Amino acid sequence: MILNQLINNTACRQPHHESLEGLSLPGSKESCLVTVVNRKEPAKRSRVLLNLRTRQIWEEVLRDMGESIGMRKASRLLTPWGEEVRSFSHLKNDFSDVETFYLDANSKRTVPRRSNSDSNIRGM
Repeated sequence: MILNQLINNTACRQPHHESLEGLSLPGSKESCLVTVVNRKEPAKRSRVLLNLRTRQIWEEVLRDMGESIGMRKASRLLTPWGEEVRSFSHLKNDFSDVETFYLDANSKRTVPRRSNSDSNIRGM
């Protein structure tokens, strides 16, 4: 399983340890330690270690994270300001400094998706 309960205080940041024989260690580029919170019941939270090199699909990882906080059918991971995290690369590249995320079982988007083409259109 890709999730491990931990109490360290690191997120997706520069490596403090090198990977040993394919294992993802906390603080490495291959792992990410975050706090996940049930959006509807904020008292339910858990620290999880995500293996960013897993072969599981993103939706399966969301369900696994949901199970760690007693949520069935978790379908979205949100930042504290409500932006949806859509993939491992999105988490690693755009939200590497965020340590707390909210899980939601609702599949509706609440925050519009940002795209580079939007900024290009405005600049014309």
